[in-house]
Parts: sequence; C-alpha cells; structure tokens
Amino acid sequence: MSLASVNAYAAAMTEPTDRPRLIGELTLVPIEEGGRKRGIVSGYRGQALLSGVRDLSAAASRVGVEFNDCRLDFGEAILELGQSTTAMVYPLVAKHWIDVAAGDVVGLYEGYRLVGSIRITRPIRS
Repeated sequence: MSLASVNAYAAAMTEPTDRPRLIGELTLVPIEEGGRKRGIVSGYRGQALLSGVRDLSAAASRVGVEFNDCRLDFGEAILELGQSTTAMVYPLVAKHWIDVAAGDVVGLYEGYRLVGSIRITRPIRS
C-alpha cells in the first residue's frame, strides 16, 4: 500500500462529519464472554461484520468472512464493557453498507474476536 493510500485512509477515518452515517445501539461484550480487556472511547475504529454476529474462533467459520471498517462516535467519554449507547457509525466505504437496514445487527470484531454489536436504528437510506 502506498503512502498516499495510507494517508487517504487515515483522512477518511478521522474526518467523518460529511461522510454517510448510520445510527445504532452499540453494545460491548463483557470480558467474561470473550470481549476486550478495556472499554472504548468515541472515535474507535472497528471491523464490522455486516452479515451479523457469529463465533469466528474456529478457522472453518472464517471462510468468506469480509470485514468493513467503520468509525464509532458516541457521547460518553468511554464506553465500558457490557454497556450500551447510541452511536453514529461512519463506514469507511459506504457502498458496502447500503443494504444494511433498520433492525439489522452488525458484529464488531478485533481480528476474529467478537467485541461488540451494533443494532442499526437508522440506516444510510433513511
């Protein structure tokens, strides 16, 4: 990846105000259920699995998995494990999120570890 591509990616992820966005209820998985060790701050960039929430711990379950990065903005200083909040979801590539509808649940991952979920309340096309 060229330096120009890296810079364009960084700019896209740090300048969300004029980008398409969705709104959803973000919930973090508690550490006891395999989640992160610490909460997240607004501006967190995660890997989203648009096909829903599922266990990806086994290699066979990862076949065909395609993550789509997004930035999550919310009002709290930090969202702790097991807590929920309303978040604005800024997709890196909006065209991949066009078919996501209200009520859909998007998995939030770090690698193949499920760390949270987002129940969409307002999709891009609303």
